[in-house]
Amino acid sequence: MNRSIVTSAPDGYSTLDDLMAVLMEFNGQLPRPGLGPLVLSHEVSLTSKDEYWPHATLPGVYVMYTVKHRLVYIGKASLGSTMGVRLHSHLQKVNAANAEPQWRDAAFARSIPLPRAHAFEAAAIEEYMLGRLRTTANIISGIYLPDEAESK
Repeated sequence: MNRSIVTSAPDGYSTLDDLMAVLMEFNGQLPRPGLGPLVLSHEVSLTSKDEYWPHATLPGVYVMYTVKHRLVYIGKASLGSTMGVRLHSHLQKVNAANAEPQWRDAAFARSIPLPRAHAFEAAAIEEYMLGRLRTTANIISGIYLPDEAESK
């Protein structure tokens, strides 16, 4: 299995296209029992007060990114939370007057919803993506287990 970071942006960070490629890779190589292929929702603006967040009441994985499609953050909502609650908490970081540089440019979000019975899968999906993609705000981006640990 290819273990390298997927980045296509000149600045070394991963893009939305990279995320879609990694999601296709995940679906092909690591299908989840009892789930169909994982699907990325439509784009939602983080600045719009009128737009509904898709799958806000479900667990899953979500991604925030810039207008140039550079990934800012990949997160999860699992057993005790929903994607709407998690995204709302991050919006405070994005919209703060003194927002940290890595959050300032976040403009859009998309989600990968999971049925409630599979909420526990969110952590595995998020960790896989963080191991393959480089974001501006996830501090563990690109850290893997050694290949030897996988074979034990």
